[in-house]
Amino acid sequence: MQRIFRLSMLCVAAGVVSACSPEQVVETDEIPTAGVRFINAVPDTGAMDFRFVDIPENSAHWSIAFRNGPATAGGVTASTQVQFKPTVAGQRHVRIFMSGTTAAVASTVVKDTTVNLEAGKNYTALLWGNARGGATPMRLTFFEENVPDPAGQVALRVINASENTIDVS
Repeated sequence: MQRIFRLSMLCVAAGVVSACSPEQVVETDEIPTAGVRFINAVPDTGAMDFRFVDIPENSAHWSIAFRNGPATAGGVTASTQVQFKPTVAGQRHVRIFMSGTTAAVASTVVKDTTVNLEAGKNYTALLWGNARGGATPMRLTFFEENVPDPAGQVALRVINASENTIDVS
């Protein structure tokens, strides 16, 4: 029994010594990325999953509710789901699915398109309109965020994703 124990410990020690090489540096490729955020502005559906389906990656755009699930804390209403998430740059295939726990719901494709993302730039994908008929049919608008520097002031973008005229002053 001692012989097996000693042999096992010798194998473990040999494995530890051969696995460690602190002086060796492993170079990795710098992957060109763009920032993408998805906004669900469709009032007559449930939550949706926004996915890049051409390259497996960590996509955090799932179960996005109407207006990206705003919450109010301390008197301020905001959504934590509208940040730009990094994604591989290049020509990308995007699909939007209904969000659900059954295959029948989760496999329902709402929109399917291809976009071209440039490294170092931010993009917004705005899904808006009505899914169940109505004056404005549902559509996907994909645009680059090229907001000029407000030079010490505050910049505010207002997007009216309805068919109604609003006063934003």
